[in-house]
Amino acid sequence: MMMKKNEMILAASMLCIALGINASAAEAESDRSQNTEVIEIAAADDLKAVNDNLSGHYVLTADIDLEGEEWTPIGTFVQMGEEGEEAETPDPACAFTGTFDGQGYTISNFTINQPENWALGLFGCIANTEIGNFNVDNVQVDGTTMASSVVGYSFCSTVSDVKLSNAVITAHASDMSAEGMYGGIVGAGMMSRIENCTAEADIVIPDNTANVGLIGGGLELTSVTGSSASGSITAGNNCYGIGGISGCGFGAEEFTDCAAENIMIEAGDNCFWIGGLTGYAGGFEEEEAGIPVTDITGCTIKNVTIWTGKGADGISEIVGAGFFMEGLAETYGMECYANPTAFNVNDCITENVMIEESEGDNNGVFTAIAGENGTTYENFFDVTLAEENHELWYNCTAAITGESAAEDTVAFMQGYISSEMYGEEAIAYYNENPEAQTVFDCFYINGLKLVSFNPDNTITVTLEDGSTQTHTYEYIGSYNVGEGETMVYMGQEISVAFPCDVYKSTDEAGEFNYFFLRDDTMEETGHIEFRYGKNLEELQGYFTGPYAYWLTAGFDVDADEETLKKTVELFVLENMDYSSHTEEALVQISDLIGTWNADLSPFGEEYADTELFFTIDEKGHGITMMDGAQTADFEAYLFDSGEKGDGAGTYIAYSNLENEAEAAEYTLETNEAGETVLTLYAEDGVISYKKAA
Repeated sequence: MMMKKNEMILAASMLCIALGINASAAEAESDRSQNTEVIEIAAADDLKAVNDNLSGHYVLTADIDLEGEEWTPIGTFVQMGEEGEEAETPDPACAFTGTFDGQGYTISNFTINQPENWALGLFGCIANTEIGNFNVDNVQVDGTTMASSVVGYSFCSTVSDVKLSNAVITAHASDMSAEGMYGGIVGAGMMSRIENCTAEADIVIPDNTANVGLIGGGLELTSVTGSSASGSITAGNNCYGIGGISGCGFGAEEFTDCAAENIMIEAGDNCFWIGGLTGYAGGFEEEEAGIPVTDITGCTIKNVTIWTGKGADGISEIVGAGFFMEGLAETYGMECYANPTAFNVNDCITENVMIEESEGDNNGVFTAIAGENGTTYENFFDVTLAEENHELWYNCTAAITGESAAEDTVAFMQGYISSEMYGEEAIAYYNENPEAQTVFDCFYINGLKLVSFNPDNTITVTLEDGSTQTHTYEYIGSYNVGEGETMVYMGQEISVAFPCDVYKSTDEAGEFNYFFLRDDTMEETGHIEFRYGKNLEELQGYFTGPYAYWLTAGFDVDADEETLKKTVELFVLENMDYSSHTEEALVQISDLIGTWNADLSPFGEEYADTELFFTIDEKGHGITMMDGAQTADFEAYLFDSGEKGDGAGTYIAYSNLENEAEAAEYTLETNEAGETVLTLYAEDGVISYKKAA
């Protein structure tokens, strides 16, 4: 949201009365003032109907679960004109201009998959209004600019008391996306306020975009008070304006009592203006500018890590930089001030803020995949689909589905990763059979048997005929695969786009000219995922071109059985349905119904006075309590995967808060005192619980 100098001066005094300077705006304001009827929203259809009356006064009277369906944002951003002030002023006939009081209720489980559209969120565009006092949970948004979970574009409005959780916002490059503006609560804000909001979100933006924050993205003349954020921001190369609370705070009067905590910001090469609180902020000290100097007061930036690739500039714990308009003059053709914007920081706290910049050439994920001495990978699915490893799949699956459905479920999961058909053949097949289950080829192709990633940036490929080739590769950046493509998974249409670090051979290597490496490593996920081929552009197509429906995976040839077990468990747990327990699963968990008190004596005196226990009810739902505070909310599963009746098996807990599942081996036995003892053998240690009488 950038304007020339004369336009900014005009904006400061006139933007919020813009809706009153034209006939349609005046009519809309008149209609709203006369419409005092309060409309109750109690169901999904009521919420959808708000688009039929954008000037109404609404209150939520119940939680609304949208059940994962594709959501049409309330209100749209239609510009009043193409230039100057009118380009940033929404047509009031299209924006939401009513009021919305959520009364503390929750709107949950919706997606917005419009990677070519702008101003996306639960509300697409709001103007001259106030909305708030509601929660938004479990949202996935894919858009091109001004994308958010709650409000895409807020014009002269107030957004208050909104709590966002479990949100994923994925930005896509397009002709409109250069300025970006992606936020958890508000994508873009003009002459607005954000008050007492909380956001827990993960946001991903592509190369050459800007203005992203977990509360607000591109905020111009917009203040933020009493708001907090946690989560992650992942940015591509050549991005700017990235912050824990906001990407841009240009011309804001204040950032007051805000908290950016437990945040990871990862940016690629040549990124600038990145801050723990906001990427860039402030106004101009020149009185004639009419843009206020920003006061940043009483804010906390804690447990924030900022990692950048090479060529980073303007990185700081609180504010990355003032807005140097000179640096953008050539790009945007703007008149420029002689000095950057100014801001004041008062009574702010920073704690455990880490800023790490890559030294020298960024080598992407290659170094981690190669390891210190080089690593050779065989095909992961050749290993895991072997008959001798079937039990690894079965035990995890049976815990969740019950034994009667386990075999079919395993066959289904293995089925959609074990095709031997890809490229033009797969495209033709799915065009002729649109209802067919989508199955991916995950095996090595073009005669590859083994691939070795070496610490000197060479890759050695061993072919099925025993011959080998070694080539040197250079990192050329991060590229998206499947940009703009979607697929239907579990009844939902989802984006398939994902980033890869791309490496190009320095000589002619044919089908091994390029390697596309995802960020998986043996240490983190127990396998790697990658593509390789001779053409850069063709490798970027996930459902198009000669590499369609193909993504392969590698497994360290020297990995032990425990690593294999954990890796298969991870795959199974990530692809299961945890929406409800089967009757068999409830029977399997019956021995764990009740309250279990932790034995913390092995952990030292510091835990002597700590009270830790969990309870599991007859529906398999569990909570964990530590010293009177709830620390976990989960669904429990159990499978006697040893010899039946020996009190040993597989335990699985699915976190309702983090949407992740973890597995552990367990034993269930009776001690000498007649107490029932549950012991969990997890990756991070062993802990025992005694069942309360």
